Formats: sequence, structure tokens, C-alpha cells
Amino acid sequence: DPLKLLLGARLDWYDYDNRTGSGSYSVPHNLTRYLGVTYDLDQHHTVYASFTDIFNPQSSKGMDGSILKPVVGENYEVGVKGEYFGGTLNWSAALFEIRQKNRARLMDDQTGCPQEYCYEATGLVRTRGIDVEVQGAITPRWQLGGGLTYAEDRYVTDANAANVGKRVSTYRPLATLKLSTMYRFGGDWNRWRVGGALYWQSRMYAGGTTAGRAWHSEQGAYAVADLTVGYEPIKNLDVQLNITNLFDKTYRRAIGVNSGWGSTNIYGEPRKIKLTARYRF
Repeated sequence: DPLKLLLGARLDWYDYDNRTGSGSYSVPHNLTRYLGVTYDLDQHHTVYASFTDIFNPQSSKGMDGSILKPVVGENYEVGVKGEYFGGTLNWSAALFEIRQKNRARLMDDQTGCPQEYCYEATGLVRTRGIDVEVQGAITPRWQLGGGLTYAEDRYVTDANAANVGKRVSTYRPLATLKLSTMYRFGGDWNRWRVGGALYWQSRMYAGGTTAGRAWHSEQGAYAVADLTVGYEPIKNLDVQLNITNLFDKTYRRAIGVNSGWGSTNIYGEPRKIKLTARYRF
């Protein structure tokens, strides 16, 4: 039948015992529901929709030393999937919305914090986005893969009314793009293959006041390219050259700050060259 219904549920018990102070609590039962519907438009295309609850315990602690309550919410998704050439080439596109409460947020003022960091729970945060992927073989010799993700989270409600409408995770990129390909030559060159990959992400930034000091950190949009060359000189022996960050791009893959010792920006790996030989017995 072209129409299918998927139902699921998970029952959780959660106990947290704080042996170093107050703040112990328990969740006697929490039902996480799942509902999915798929419909086959034809032999190549399927549309679907899904809903699930969110229940995710976390380890971040507040100013009183108590752990924050679990993140709760809902996740909605609709999409379409395509399959061609007997399943060797596949693609999908999806729209999603995630609603979460109690997400941990690093407090701007860490004065009097009894541990390294103190967090507070957010109000309702809504994330909306799109995800597109393609993977498979265009021809018997040509493999292709790619994916585009765009996700934007904003405050819908919060104890601090000034946050409503603002972005939440500015330290993460709004959009990422990944492309990869591999081609194996034919004829006299059939022992050779060549491939490449490209990763791109949009701008990310963070800022605030920590330990009485204002700070701002930013990484603009950037792209990193990789190159792969493979060769089989004799039967069962395969030699492959991999060059990551081909153009030796300097970029930060993570940004942030530590209240004790300042910046926590992390640089991405510089150009790296690796030669691998594999022999199959």
C-alpha cells in the first residue's frame, strides 16, 4: 500500500541526586511519542511527515549549584525523498521546526558562581530550517554527494523580554554546504581515480560580558577544499593521496570565551597531506 503509518513511544524515568548540595529532583514518568506518515507518489518518490516529543536531561548547573531541568519540546518535519537507477542515486529535502524549553544558556554575569560556569534555563526557543541531501552514482564511474542545511533558532518567550525575537545560537553557522565527488577513469587510465570535497559555512559570532569584561568573537563565512587521488599499480595494491584544507585556509571552527582565562577560539586544522597504501591478501 502507498500509505503507511508509524507509531512509537518511549517511557522515561529520571532521577538526579545532588550529593554536594540542594537541587535533587526526579521525573517519575515521561512519555515520548512518535508519529510518522509516508505516502508513495510513484515508484521513485515518497513524501512524509513526522512528529515527536523531546525529553533530554542535561548536566549544566545554575548559580545555586543545582542542575537544570531536562530540555522538553516537540519536533515537526515534512519532506520528500527520491530514489533512481535501482537505488544507486538518492536525494531528499525536508522542512523542520523544533520547539524547546529549558535549554541551557551561559549566564552573562558569573559573579558568585560556585563552579566553573553557571547557566540558566531559556524560555521557548523555536528552530526552523531546511535540509537537502543527494548521494549516489550518476554514472557507474561517477559518484556524487552533497548536502545543504539551514537552521535558525530564535527566542519565542523568555524570562528576559529583551531576548524575544533574537537569535540564540549565534556561535553556530546559519547555513552549511557540503559537496563531494569521486570519478574513476576508464580505458588505459582505469587504475586512476580522482575526487574532491568542498565544505562551506556561513558567518558565526558570539559576545557578551564575562567576569565584568565585555568581549566579542567572530568568524566570517569560509570554505575549505579537499583533494583525493587514488592509483592501483598492481592487483590488490591501492595507493591513495589525501590533501585536506588544500589551500591552507586559516579559520576558527569554534568561538567562545572562558571566564577564567579568556578566549576559547579553536582554529581548524591547516593543510594536511596523507599517503596511504593498502594491500589486500
